[in-house]
Amino acid sequence: MTKTAYQYHVEEFEAFCKAEGVEGEEDMNDFASQLWDDLEDYRDSDVNPFELINYSAGVYLGEVEMIIRPSDLRFVDEYEADMWIVYDNMDNPDAHADRAEEFLSAFIGEDYDDPTSEDLNNYMRLNDPEYLVVLAAWNSQLNDDQIMAFHDESNMNTYQGIMEDS
Repeated sequence: MTKTAYQYHVEEFEAFCKAEGVEGEEDMNDFASQLWDDLEDYRDSDVNPFELINYSAGVYLGEVEMIIRPSDLRFVDEYEADMWIVYDNMDNPDAHADRAEEFLSAFIGEDYDDPTSEDLNNYMRLNDPEYLVVLAAWNSQLNDDQIMAFHDESNMNTYQGIMEDS
């Protein structure tokens, strides 16, 4: 049986507690709160926040809505996504959509008279790979080809909406 993302992170945190000699629900909750509070201290580093025990502690505490296993993150290396932007947008669909619209608006401002969907999608993969990573994590049931098709369709719909509003 495959573990859920929640089970994965809770087991990671519980194993860490055991290794650190932290026992009992109250002590584990206090330890988890401390670790979760310290997560932001890693923001200026190149670490993937989803791989930190601090993130697992947040899951343990119930602080994370959209729980992601590090293994569920696709396209990260291929498109060099900034994992802190992914982290910020994972639980915030509005920020995720606003960021994509911002990049697509910049695309419109460049010298593309009649861009193809390929032009648009290449631009987005290069300039906002985090959008693709978040989209793939939110739709983990889709395979890579389906995610790319969904990504491309989403970009085109947003682009057309911007063009209609201008």
